Amino acid sequence: MSGMIFFFLFAALLMGVYVAMRRQLASVKMLAMVGVFGGIITMTLFAMNQENVQFIHALLVGIVLGGGLSFAVILLANYFLKQELQAHR
Repeated sequence: MSGMIFFFLFAALLMGVYVAMRRQLASVKMLAMVGVFGGIITMTLFAMNQENVQFIHALLVGIVLGGGLSFAVILLANYFLKQELQAHR
């Protein structure tokens, strides 16, 4: 059950990065860095709370899932932001 806290933190992180990027609350580079590293950390901690998981396996899960999903959310938010800015021209 305690591992689910990290999963919910990961979901909140993704939502926060998406909203912050769409509202232009910070630079894209800073939000991308926070999102990807935060995603890697939270998913690694989530994987570490599962039974019979070694650190290297948890780190790979964090990099692939956490970093990959965070990067995908950043790409989507950036795409929609650019489309919105082009529509207002």
